[in-house]
Amino acid sequence: LSMLAAWGEQRLALGSGAAVEAGVRVEAHAPVPNAPALGIAPKVAIRFSPAWLPLSFTAAAQRSWQYTQALAPAGPSVGPDLYLTDVWLLAGDTIPALRADVATAGIEARLAGVWVAAVNGYVRHTTGMAVPEPGPGTLTDNRPIFVTAVNDAQGLELSVRRLAGRWTFSGSYSYGISMLTARSALVGNAVRYHYPSPSDRRHVVDLTSLVRIGSSLRLGAAFTWASGAPFSRFLLSTQPCAPGVL
Repeated sequence: LSMLAAWGEQRLALGSGAAVEAGVRVEAHAPVPNAPALGIAPKVAIRFSPAWLPLSFTAAAQRSWQYTQALAPAGPSVGPDLYLTDVWLLAGDTIPALRADVATAGIEARLAGVWVAAVNGYVRHTTGMAVPEPGPGTLTDNRPIFVTAVNDAQGLELSVRRLAGRWTFSGSYSYGISMLTARSALVGNAVRYHYPSPSDRRHVVDLTSLVRIGSSLRLGAAFTWASGAPFSRFLLSTQPCAPGVL
């Protein structure tokens, strides 16, 4: 997929601690599903840091196009394979491009000393996502390699950081929801399935710290915890049953 791209951006200081940054990226390529031949991806970000408050307010919105995506096949694997990112798809005559629209907003507070706390929220709407066929049935029922889905995600993150000193620290907790909506090629286009994305992690905790022991020695540690991943149960094979036997 050959592409010609051009982009530009401009940052303006509005005074009184306010600034805005705006930009646009234009991509020209052969037409592919879910993307025009001339893809336009604008963005805008605003930051306001009043001098009389130890707070900063931010908001941003952006559209982006992505022409490769990973597809994790459904069903059993051969060998010790977790099917994380097995198949990479390149947008073409039958494979769609991803279009993502993202909006964020946040507040950052400068606490006493070198501590900073923040609250950030986001929403994302993605179209053209390739996912395994969601319809019920055996895995050999003439299933297509993928169907196209829509992904809607939103979340909130709370964080605190210690930026300087002999020891530094960063901790965050995030709550996020990522849902897919797809039609089944087996059941028919009249049926839509709405279900959690395999990458959905409702609760995530991240902790990192670094201690300066000497002039040339640092000791660091990191910890991550996440809630479980959703999945669909499947049978390795079908088993014939005699009448009246469960």
